[in-house]
Amino acid sequence: MYKLIIVEDEDIVRSGLVNGTDWHNLGFEVVGAAKNGIEALEMVDNSKPDVVLTDIRMPDMDGIELMRILRHRYPEVEIIILSGHSDFDYAKSAVKYDAYEYLTKPIDEKEFIRTFKEIKKKIRNKRQDYYTKKGDGNELDKDIMRDVFLSAVLTKHISSDLIRKGLIELDIKVNENSYCVAVAQMDFNKVEMNDDIVELFKHECHKHIGKLYGISIFPP
Repeated sequence: MYKLIIVEDEDIVRSGLVNGTDWHNLGFEVVGAAKNGIEALEMVDNSKPDVVLTDIRMPDMDGIELMRILRHRYPEVEIIILSGHSDFDYAKSAVKYDAYEYLTKPIDEKEFIRTFKEIKKKIRNKRQDYYTKKGDGNELDKDIMRDVFLSAVLTKHISSDLIRKGLIELDIKVNENSYCVAVAQMDFNKVEMNDDIVELFKHECHKHIGKLYGISIFPP
């Protein structure tokens, strides 16, 4: 799961963003919900999120100032703007501080979901590249790095030396003389994932493969 902080000054809108989206199926966990930039910065310091979804106009510290500070302190954090204003100056600020996307209210659900699916892929690819190029995951959480490493092994060209190094550093037990990897990917353009579909997918994998070889399921 990737960590998300939501920043919105209106209580109803903030609650709707937190509770009205199936974040689990999108691969995110909401680790904080703030009403202004000051609260958000404290949450970022404590939680080290992957993404910050923020409004622009807020009391005490607005979204533009929040973006400025985040880019200085946490350049790796992705920023998505969700604003009720399509003002050109706001859009310029979003570009200046390298926001991933500028979304306007009212929320277009399809665009909103698409944005988070795309940003999840960007974060995963960035971590895979970091691992495969640096060969060192010490700066990232070990559980996250296991997921990134195994995903990279299946999708990237990695040297055998780096694979062995990763298995040792991340404490992944593999019998090199005998193992099998099966990869299955669902068509997300035709099937909207939900808990029932995921459980069915896991059941079928265990039914046909798990009994013979054992199986680990990694989220898409």
